Amino acid sequence: MKVSIFICLVLFLIPYACKAQTITLEQLQQLIQKDPNIEIAQKEYNIAKSQVDINESALSPTLFGSVTYTNYSNPVQTSTYNVSTTNQNGLTNNYSETLTPQQQRYNNVSANIGLSIPLFGSRQSLKRDLVISKSILNQNSANIELQKWQAIKSLIYAYSEYYVRSIQIDLAKGFLHDESLVKDILLKRQKAGLILDSDRLELNTEFSAVKRNEFVYLKQYQDALNTLQLLTGKTLDNFQFVYPYLDTESITKQKLLESMYKNPQIKLYTEKLEGYKKALSEVGSIFSSGSLSVQTGIQNSFQGKMGWNVSATLNVGMPLFEKKWRDATYSKAFLEMQKAELELENQKKAYKNACDSYYLWLKSRKENLDFAVERFNAAFASYNTAKLRKPINPGDYCN
Repeated sequence: MKVSIFICLVLFLIPYACKAQTITLEQLQQLIQKDPNIEIAQKEYNIAKSQVDINESALSPTLFGSVTYTNYSNPVQTSTYNVSTTNQNGLTNNYSETLTPQQQRYNNVSANIGLSIPLFGSRQSLKRDLVISKSILNQNSANIELQKWQAIKSLIYAYSEYYVRSIQIDLAKGFLHDESLVKDILLKRQKAGLILDSDRLELNTEFSAVKRNEFVYLKQYQDALNTLQLLTGKTLDNFQFVYPYLDTESITKQKLLESMYKNPQIKLYTEKLEGYKKALSEVGSIFSSGSLSVQTGIQNSFQGKMGWNVSATLNVGMPLFEKKWRDATYSKAFLEMQKAELELENQKKAYKNACDSYYLWLKSRKENLDFAVERFNAAFASYNTAKLRKPINPGDYCN
């Protein structure tokens, strides 16, 4: 009895367990953080942020120190030499003498600590590096938004593609389901003289075309599904998609053009240009490099006495042909800024061209849709009229 109840319960729950869940386009948009391009862009942002921290640290005084230990001992070498002495009586006494000097050993310990401060051209170069690294950080932030925007665009396209292809596959399967029956009817109608042989063959080719298209739809269906799973990082094997409603009525060409500076790609190139403009202002110093070092320390001398030392060093470097160096440095920074300006202008032109193209494409699609609706209404009206008519000769439809 218990086994029977269990089997009935399982059979009752199976339809609910197998029922596909509904997932909307808006729900999938919440999952695009799993898109590999967004994850890579986030990593690049973190790397750029670390570089900003490094460049900020380079502008700060650098702490350095040293500890030195010295052990000294003088070399000991025995020397022997002959000595000759003469007494009062005029007698000479010859003998040899050996001298062994006393060995001396000393220890010396010194410790120093100091600060190194970048000055002149070194400081300006470091400030320029910091400006550029901050600009790159902002560009990476804009790139994250760009990757999200592109992911959403790809997601909308893939979702719509998946939805449309699934309908086309169902229609193709339905059309091919009664293929043999329809072909038999066409053959009988041809034999009865109701249609020509060419008409029958032409209608038969429709089945071949639908079969071919079914394979195309299946591939496009699978490609769209793969794209959705890649963008969201989610397996979508058992999900039912709903009609992706998109508000296209409020879209105008003027609104598209006004949105240009909100486009992440335009923002990215704008930020790049601003960064090079700021970097240009940090070019040009009378010295190409320089630093100031100040240090102090304690020292235990050879004589065993303790003492302090304080020292300061100013290092200055300048190219032999200083004017040529300054001109080349400024020219390089100026050309970088000009390049960024050209890139931004090209992106603006590309955006405007895309607005023109996509807006015309949208109008064309809307006109095609209106035409398709009219054709559908006409076909549906013909279908209803045919249903109301009574066949003059019933045999026409069965022979």
